[in-house]
Amino acid sequence: MIRDDIADIAASTPRKRFLPLPKTIPKSQQDVPVVYGVRPSYRTLQVFMCPEGGSFDEDDESQARPVCVLGAGAMSNLFGSSKAIDQYVQG
Repeated sequence: MIRDDIADIAASTPRKRFLPLPKTIPKSQQDVPVVYGVRPSYRTLQVFMCPEGGSFDEDDESQARPVCVLGAGAMSNLFGSSKAIDQYVQG
């Protein structure tokens, strides 16, 4: 809707903020991280450094793959010094 109303917007993407349950799996060592649901186009608009692994793409979205991209703080909070790739997160 915004892009239809404002002609000079070069790019946009939806973003939905979720508040996970207080109990996460794995157990959060600090406050529960904030979760955002985004589309693959988000990575072109937001500078987001992945400490390991990568982002997700249109194929992941079209196949409804359960993909989660963690920032450094959330990764450390949930997994400590363990690797997060191929691990399961539930909140």
